Amino acid sequence: MTEIPMDGAAFGPMSRDPGIHSRIAECIAPGIRGMDTVKKAFALAMFSGKGRPDGYGGYVRGDVSVLAAGDVTMGWSSILRSASYLCQGSEYTHVWPWYCAGTDQVVSDLPISAFPDDGGLMCIDGIEMLDDDVQKGLSDMLETGFYSAGGTLCKGGHPVLAVCNPKYKRFIEEEPMADQLDLDVRLLSRFDLVLVCTDDFDNATDLEVAESMLAGEMCTWQKPPYDADTLRRYISYARALDPAMTREASEVLKDAYLALRDQMRICTPRQLNSMIRISKAFSRMRLGGTVSEGDAEKASDLMFRTLEDIRGKPEGMIPGTGLRTVLTPCNAEWLRAINYGFQMAHTPQPLRR
Repeated sequence: MTEIPMDGAAFGPMSRDPGIHSRIAECIAPGIRGMDTVKKAFALAMFSGKGRPDGYGGYVRGDVSVLAAGDVTMGWSSILRSASYLCQGSEYTHVWPWYCAGTDQVVSDLPISAFPDDGGLMCIDGIEMLDDDVQKGLSDMLETGFYSAGGTLCKGGHPVLAVCNPKYKRFIEEEPMADQLDLDVRLLSRFDLVLVCTDDFDNATDLEVAESMLAGEMCTWQKPPYDADTLRRYISYARALDPAMTREASEVLKDAYLALRDQMRICTPRQLNSMIRISKAFSRMRLGGTVSEGDAEKASDLMFRTLEDIRGKPEGMIPGTGLRTVLTPCNAEWLRAINYGFQMAHTPQPLRR
């Protein structure tokens, strides 16, 4: 593989592309259509930063971790494998329960090989099948930078891309969403973005999927915007950057957080931490040395938009045509409140910024 250019000059035109986020998303499992929101979220995780100790016994996260919860028919394995391939040093793991030798005990844990090299993605397919202590270990890893469970001790700090299937393999709209996810609430709260996807029957979406699959068989499909080798080198170069927060970007994020606290009531500082990390991922995506006001606006708009989308909808899913995809912030308590029809103390109004 060609060495990564240290000055990044070869990536100039690519970094200046205003549509680079969408173009990178198109390179993730290009044969699967109708999953644009999922792929864009996974693309942000590819441009995560590195966590670091704060010097006082604490840990500062740098990752953007994403959980995708959806019907088993969504092509999750292909999307996860593609994201793992495009981000160098990543590891893909499909969780399979197994019997302990000489016993009838079923065990589901993570092998050492599931933990990537420094800078890679940790892609977990079937995270709901992990044992409770392993899920707790992952929760602690995202919070402290170290994983410890079942006698395994590993350095963490990796962005986690995980897929969780509902208990009945498909979401049932009549039941609260949180009750259909067999995940520890602490682990759920550690993810920056949770994507809930259902495979709806829709003629327009079905036609797009069919045409895409048949075009691939006839070799007439449109190739992704970037070749895989170029994109892998670009991501590796970008992830080494550590963009500094500007005063302008800081003001945008502060105003967004205060608006969320004022209007949503259940929003916590985790949402602000998520917006900070997401804004830095946007900056790395364009090879920026600082977090611009535009990067912060994209991050805050994403958080506002996702909150507006599901507020007031007790089932936690958005009616729409074709594939329904929802991004939700990393707050398990808030998510459960939505699912059980939590009523706000005040009449909901459009979110203001």
